[in-house]
Amino acid sequence: MAKYRLFPIAAILLAFALSCGVKTSPRPPADDMPARVGPVKSRARENFIMVTWMVGAPGKDVVNTRAVAFDVHRRSRNTRNGVWSRYSIVGTAAPPSIGNKVEWKDSDVEPDMEYEYRVAAVDADGTRGKLSKPSLAMWTEPPGKPREVSFAAGDRSVSLDWNEPADGPVPEGYMVYRAREGGVYKLALQMPVPESEYFDAGLKNGVKYRYTIRAVRSAGTYLVEGPASDPVETVPLDTTPPAVPLGVGAFDISDGVKIIWWPNEDTDIAGYNIYRSRGGNIEKLNDGPVVTPVYMDKSALRRKSYRYTVTAVDDDGNESRHSEPARVYIK
Repeated sequence: MAKYRLFPIAAILLAFALSCGVKTSPRPPADDMPARVGPVKSRARENFIMVTWMVGAPGKDVVNTRAVAFDVHRRSRNTRNGVWSRYSIVGTAAPPSIGNKVEWKDSDVEPDMEYEYRVAAVDADGTRGKLSKPSLAMWTEPPGKPREVSFAAGDRSVSLDWNEPADGPVPEGYMVYRAREGGVYKLALQMPVPESEYFDAGLKNGVKYRYTIRAVRSAGTYLVEGPASDPVETVPLDTTPPAVPLGVGAFDISDGVKIIWWPNEDTDIAGYNIYRSRGGNIEKLNDGPVVTPVYMDKSALRRKSYRYTVTAVDDDGNESRHSEPARVYIK
């Protein structure tokens, strides 16, 4: 029977505690905390580890986080004994002036050490947001700088090749970085290139691209990048002419000569040029590319014979060879 008498006593004690205004340690509401950063990425290079992260939700301005600084937390362990240290704040970064990407360099790195990073935003009141998800990296001595990068621009493509570094450990591969004119470097391929050459396809003709190469070697399951090569710039161009137009015919009608042909199947056709010849004279009849496969020549003279040819022109200004001539006599 004693256990049933404890219930009202517990209820009385609880009511007493509530009436006395017992308070827990104050905590800021979740909505008042700076936004969580992420995702955090870490990449080992030269003599440091570059830690980067995004601020706030994608597409929103940095001001929405209310962060005035970011604390970088790090712990480490020696790969020989596998014992992790405790997290400690090893650096602070300011918000970016443009965009929502923040970069911070950790130069206090050693071989055979694995590092784990987490980042938290801090507002003007000193309130720290939630820690980001962790990002791991490991550093070791990287290869040297790739040398003598050369290139050859093609149709929506660039061929690159280079010489291996003259110093440092032997590379295990290369990372190729590409930037469009006015943009920032991004990996052209998410994995190392095994040889000292790379064919970059799927580009846009007429756009300037900039490239730099970094040699890499492995540190455990991580990659460490050496210094970047001297950059090179080039512009892919289409230098391949379209196919020759087929089925060209010329017909004497009341208004002049009507020239027709089959549409070219190339996907980048800007139009066609029409040429007329008599004797040894050849003249181009149109000022700009003709977009439809038909043309009316109203300047042909009566009782004269002419030969007509057609060429195809693509978006990059490449012109095909002349078609087979179509002959006509104007009555």
